[in-house]
Amino acid sequence: MTTTPAEDAHRCGTRRRGFGDWGRLLAAGLVTAPSTMLAQALPFHTETAITTGFEESAVRAFSSFFGRQGLRRNGVGLADPMNRDIDVFVQAFGLLPYAISPMWTTRVVVPFVRKSLAFTAAGSGRRDYVTRGVGDVLVDTKWVFYKHNQLKGTTRVGIEGGIKIPLGSTGARMPDGTRAPRPLQAGTGSWDVPLKALFTMTRDRIGLLANAGYRINTPADGFEAGDVFSYDFAIGVRVAPSVYKTLTEKSLMVYLELNGEVVGREGVAGSPNPNSGGHLLFVSPDLQWIPTPWLLFEGSLQVPVVQDLHGSQLRYQPRLQLGTRFRFSWS
Repeated sequence: MTTTPAEDAHRCGTRRRGFGDWGRLLAAGLVTAPSTMLAQALPFHTETAITTGFEESAVRAFSSFFGRQGLRRNGVGLADPMNRDIDVFVQAFGLLPYAISPMWTTRVVVPFVRKSLAFTAAGSGRRDYVTRGVGDVLVDTKWVFYKHNQLKGTTRVGIEGGIKIPLGSTGARMPDGTRAPRPLQAGTGSWDVPLKALFTMTRDRIGLLANAGYRINTPADGFEAGDVFSYDFAIGVRVAPSVYKTLTEKSLMVYLELNGEVVGREGVAGSPNPNSGGHLLFVSPDLQWIPTPWLLFEGSLQVPVVQDLHGSQLRYQPRLQLGTRFRFSWS
């Protein structure tokens, strides 16, 4: 009795795979490869709808340097009698301790902040004020509810939301004994709720991302920061390698991001502060290097291109960020 190859395979407990089966397996491998294959979907500032690789069971540390200087009103420079210069340094640690499912992750971000204000005080020359400590802690979760995988690419849509816990101090004092303004405190004193919609699409060496979000800021001790509407767009390009030969190859990515936010006026004792809030937009070129599937280095320079600020405010200066990410598992 003769048998067909398919029957032989079935009797041996196996099944011969056709071209379509192998294609589906290859596509699944490409879109679920943890780090290098989806690296073009991991920009510095724009949140990704990816929930695997460096977005699960990982830790991220990043440093941010930014400041404000030069008083302006409606785009016109004004004389600042105090010649104020604000510098901020933030060292943040983001821990992704537990993935509830391959489409649902959790995160905790703990920042350490140092804020300094240099100013000219009447009759006493140049003076400095510095505050430092643990900032407010963010606890959030990301859920991807739509996923469409294909060969060398994926499209995903999700949401991210959480709560900011006011663990940072708000009791710092100025040199004259008065309470420091809230923006110079290590914490905000308020429980705030951020929510964001996420879109990510990768096609071979290109990644496209878009976000839109809103953060509700609650009042605390007579002060209420304005609510924030944010929007982000990013494109990522894998510069090297041009074609992956193994899943452990070194990768070099470049990104270009647009990061914007519209901030409402803050309130003090129930009255809006006319010199607060406005529209900010940054152009952010990023560079990212992945030497191994479990280690990533990154850097970004955010350049303000729109500063439509209400009233009289100090201008925002370019922001420099440096970071690294480490995966606990790369299987």
